[in-house]
Amino acid sequence: MTVREGLDETDLKILDLLREDSRLSYREIGKRIHVSTGTVSERVRNMIETGVIRRFTTAVDPSLMGLQVPMFLRVRVDPMVSIDNVVQRFEEVEEACCIHYVTGDLDMIVLVRCTDHDHAARVLDTIRTMKGVERVDSNIVLKAYPQCGRCWCDCGVRE
Repeated sequence: MTVREGLDETDLKILDLLREDSRLSYREIGKRIHVSTGTVSERVRNMIETGVIRRFTTAVDPSLMGLQVPMFLRVRVDPMVSIDNVVQRFEEVEEACCIHYVTGDLDMIVLVRCTDHDHAARVLDTIRTMKGVERVDSNIVLKAYPQCGRCWCDCGVRE
């Protein structure tokens, strides 16, 4: 049984409200879903302890921070190098936001955020010469269609 299977409708309502605005007070959440503040507090504590809630964070708009050019990189890793070693190298790349090990003809999909196209080219050049990287294909995002609230990601984009 997964932890999610142990969550009831009240837990899911609390999660929905916190995902929408983690600044909501337990009192306000309780008021919106018609339960006591104590119930909300206990439910949230349990979800933190079980790992359902990993953290409370601030969603920052990357474009307002000057990161105007998101780019997805599809990376093939040299079969003689471990994925974990390449992931460690990507973790040192400041522009790398999300790193995913995937199935298919390539090994990784990485989201990087850059200030402009010149910056994107420099990041791409850096990654292409990274030890363990055999091939990189890139796609610059022209427009994003955020769907937060419908998924369980923590991309931090809200309409």
